[in-house]
Amino acid sequence: MKQLWLLALGCVAAGSTMWAVTAERPAPAEAHGVLAPYQLPAMGQSDPIAAIQARIAAQPPGFLELTNLAGAYIQRARATNDPAWYLLAEQAARTSVARMPSSNPGAWMALAQVALARHDFAGAQRCMDRAAVNKPVAVRPLRLTLALATGEVAEANRLADALVADAPGCAVHVQRALAREARGDVPGAIADYRWAIAREQAGAPEPSVQARAWLGRLHARHGRLAMAQDLYVEALRIAPDHAQTLGLLADAEQRLGLADAARIHYLRAKDLGLGAPALVGLGRAPEARATLQREIAEGGFGHRRELATLLLADGQAAEALALMEKEVKLRHDAPTLAAYARALLAVGRKAEARHAVARALATGVEDAALQQAAAAIALALGDDQAAAAHIREMRRIDPGFRAPGAAETGA
Repeated sequence: MKQLWLLALGCVAAGSTMWAVTAERPAPAEAHGVLAPYQLPAMGQSDPIAAIQARIAAQPPGFLELTNLAGAYIQRARATNDPAWYLLAEQAARTSVARMPSSNPGAWMALAQVALARHDFAGAQRCMDRAAVNKPVAVRPLRLTLALATGEVAEANRLADALVADAPGCAVHVQRALAREARGDVPGAIADYRWAIAREQAGAPEPSVQARAWLGRLHARHGRLAMAQDLYVEALRIAPDHAQTLGLLADAEQRLGLADAARIHYLRAKDLGLGAPALVGLGRAPEARATLQREIAEGGFGHRRELATLLLADGQAAEALALMEKEVKLRHDAPTLAAYARALLAVGRKAEARHAVARALATGVEDAALQQAAAAIALALGDDQAAAAHIREMRRIDPGFRAPGAAETGA
C-alpha cells in the first residue's frame, strides 16, 4: 500500500518532473536497425523568411508574397514553439486577405493555423471553411489537426486513413502516426513513422524532422530512451536549430542521467524560442509559469494545460482547476482530460476526477503518466485493486517511469 501511494502521489506534477531510468543504452546498430538510412543531408543555412523579406523590400508585395511569408512564419513557429512567429504570421495573412479576400486559400489556411495555436477551434473551423471554397483537398490535413487537438480521435483516424489512401506521402503518414498514437495503436504509429522516413523527399525538411522527432518521442514515452536519443540526433542533422527536437533530446538526456548534455540542449532550445518547456527542464519553474501567464495574457498562445500542471506542482490547486475548467470546454483530448482529473483530485473532487480520467483512458492512448494519475485517483477513492492495475499498466508502458521517492523504497 505504501509503495502504491509513493508511485501515485507524483501524478500532480507529472508534466514537470524528471523520472529515473535504469535501461542500458543499446548499440547504435540496434537503435537504427529498424529505420531506413538517412535520406537527407543536413539542412542548409538558407533562411526562407529572409529571402521573402528581401523580395518584399525590393518592391511592394502582392497578396501571394504575403501569404508565402505567413507560411514561412508558421513553419518557424512550429519549429520553435515561440508564439511571436504566430503573431507575425497572422499580421501577414490578414494583410494578404485584406488585399484579396476571395481566391486566397493559402492566407485563410495560415489564419486557421494561427487560430489552432490559440486553441480558438471555432475560429480555425471558419478559416478552414473559407479556404475550402477554393482548395477543399488542401484543407483536409488541417481538419485532421483540429480533430486531434479537440480529442475527436475516431474522426482524426478516419481523416488520416482517407488522406493516406488519396495521397500517401511523408507528411501525411506523420499525421496518421499521430492519429494512431492518440487511439493507442503504437505498432501502427511506428509503421507510419518508418514509412515516412523511408520515403521522404529532399527539399521538404519539416516532415522529415517531425517523423524522426515524433517517433523518438513515442519511443521515449515507452522507456526506449536511447533509441529516442538517436532519432533526435538524426532530426537535428537535418535541422540543427529545431527547438522542439532540442528540448526532446534534453528530456531524454535528463532521464538517461546526462545532466550536462541536457543543460546545454535546454539552453540552446530556450535561446531558439522554446520558452516554458526549456525553463522547466532547467529547473526554473517560476520563470516558466511567468512565461506562460504572459503569453496567455498577451496573445492567447500560452498553453493553459501546461500552466495548470506547473500551478499544481506549486500547490496552487484552485488556480489550476480554474484554468482546466476553461480548457476542457474547448477540447477533450486525453492529455487535457488527464490534467483536468489531476486538478479535480487536488481540490478533493474525487468522483469527478475519476470520471475525467476514465474518459481519458477510454481513448486507448498509452501514457504512463495517465495511468499514474488513474492510480492516484483510485487510491484516493479507496480502490486499491484498481490502483494496482493502473500501476502495472504504467510499468508495462514505460518500465523506467518512477514517481519521486519510489526508487528509495524499492517500488
